[in-house]
Amino acid sequence: GMSEPWYSDGLFFSCVHCGRCCRRAGIVSLASAELSAIAAFMKLSEEEFFRRYACRDGQRMILRDGARGECIFYDWDSALCRIYPFRPAQCRSYPFWPALLASREAWERESALCPGIGTGVFHSMESLEAMSDDGDST
Repeated sequence: GMSEPWYSDGLFFSCVHCGRCCRRAGIVSLASAELSAIAAFMKLSEEEFFRRYACRDGQRMILRDGARGECIFYDWDSALCRIYPFRPAQCRSYPFWPALLASREAWERESALCPGIGTGVFHSMESLEAMSDDGDST
């Protein structure tokens, strides 16, 4: 009906591990539980992890950028994430972010940047809405 979102028939997406989303300018928010998990994975104290890899942006914690504007955990040699199993919810939920699901136009614009959009696994409207709730950092 009228109240159904534009993606009510579902969307296709599979990550192709191209690293494009990791190399783009952007801000990755970090929840304190995520910081703890990543620090433990890296065998660093939370204080040391924060000093090296994060900073404050108002009320939230964010990951620092690497030297070329990429994510600090992006490894140029392998084109992979160095903390992939512990990557933040924001990374995990991409590209199903509220801003990208807001309109077909936003989704199609993003598909020009992300080769995984429109391919691979089918995601129903229900699963999309569950994901965007999880990844919403507000």
